[in-house]
Amino acid sequence: MSKHRIEMTDTEVFAELQRVYADFNNDLNDFIEKNKTTYRTHRCFI
Repeated sequence: MSKHRIEMTDTEVFAELQRVYADFNNDLNDFIEKNKTTYRTHRCFI
């Protein structure tokens, strides 16, 4: 019984970790896209 509980817990933790990484990845991609646009419109020529 306890072994089954640990396996379920590990699966739940892994699923949560996947969600966290997916959210982080999406936020990072949004940040990069916003900065690309900002850089293109505000860059200085030296």
